[in-house]
Amino acid sequence: MLIELTEALMQAQCVRIPLFAGKTQRFVDWMREAKSRKREMLESMSIEGVCAEAIFLEQGETEDSIVFYMRAHDLARAQQAFASSDLAIDKATRDIIAECWDVARARPLDVLLELEAPEASGPGSP
Repeated sequence: MLIELTEALMQAQCVRIPLFAGKTQRFVDWMREAKSRKREMLESMSIEGVCAEAIFLEQGETEDSIVFYMRAHDLARAQQAFASSDLAIDKATRDIIAECWDVARARPLDVLLELEAPEASGPGSP
């Protein structure tokens, strides 16, 4: 099936990244701004070959973290394209990462299962 072939060509990663102390609200505010700039975000993802991204907030007793999931045709190429991008949204994102993410303590998580349903034509479609 075409869908199986497409999935086989994708790469996924999931990373837990602690936020610097006192930076949770700053990052949450940036996420709200990023949502309002959806068109720019999607343009960047397209250029990078990224098919999906999701960021989850994990609030802990002693520190907060994010869980960052990304799926792309080629993760290394996507990361390099993001790092060298001149798009305003990518520059702003790199700035917020430097300000809020404790990347030195980032931990990759194992992606145990990743499924993508074919587009359904409506409710209850197989």
